[in-house]
Amino acid sequence: GPVDMMRLWMAGFWAATILPMGLLLVWMRPALAARRRQASPGVKTAWVGLWLLGAVFLLARPHDDSFTGLDNMTYRQLWHAFLERRGFHDSDTVLAEVPEALRESFLMHRGPAGRPTRDRVFSLSGFQGVETQPFFMPTLPLAAAGPAPVLAPERFVPLAGALWLGVVLAAGFHAGGGWGIAGVCALILGTAWPAFFLRGFYAEGVGAMMIGAVAAAASVRPLRGGMTIAAGWMLGFSVSYHATMVVLAVPVGLALLLEGRSLRRAAGWLAGMLAGFIPFWAMTRWVCQPYGDWTRWVPLRDLIIRVPEHRAV
Repeated sequence: GPVDMMRLWMAGFWAATILPMGLLLVWMRPALAARRRQASPGVKTAWVGLWLLGAVFLLARPHDDSFTGLDNMTYRQLWHAFLERRGFHDSDTVLAEVPEALRESFLMHRGPAGRPTRDRVFSLSGFQGVETQPFFMPTLPLAAAGPAPVLAPERFVPLAGALWLGVVLAAGFHAGGGWGIAGVCALILGTAWPAFFLRGFYAEGVGAMMIGAVAAAASVRPLRGGMTIAAGWMLGFSVSYHATMVVLAVPVGLALLLEGRSLRRAAGWLAGMLAGFIPFWAMTRWVCQPYGDWTRWVPLRDLIIRVPEHRAV
């Protein structure tokens, strides 16, 4: 039924994000063996200890809403709605009881400018309509709700952050031993990533972690065989979190595709990226269109011509 399908979306999106990041960590292990033999016990202990310390901190202290914005609130409310068995296109039960002539008075903004919404969590079919769809792309709320109640939804982003931290610390250790680890820590602590993106509830943060993890893992051990498909999936799927990720995913994908200098590896990259991009296409086609219905040729053509970032890519 509809409820079972929603649970399938949740579990699938969670697995599609977390499992590939775990695969990257496994793939990097053989390339780290030589560095482990060269490193002193203190450096090896620091490497593992910093990762564990960072992971425990992120998971034990998820975002305390110090930096919460309106988008953050919307994503959180969406996961609550999905866990309460609300579907993508259910009717707004409050507005359904209001006379049609008065419905516009219940909205955040009166027409005709902008998208009609009562709470920025769900968009309405019209300024007097009651049919709804998610206001933003629902990838993050669906993935976060996937393992509930085993893992609370607010700990999904910190979990992804812990895996990302493991990848970049491993890349730093491989590149420069103790100095590499120190450089990675300086970069992480000198930015807003730990406080803002690794603990918060921002779709852009998860998408960027997926792209960054692929780039970091490729710097340690060239991605070959099935890993090109898995890594390509991560690049393509990152766009499902936020459309702006295309500005990062496409250049990283092209760089890794050309670096391999192999038609077979290029085919793996392209197949993985295409497969990862399909959920974004499907959700835009049948779930919601926060960026317009670009799955049809005329809106897509206008979007490419109008948006400077797309022209640059």
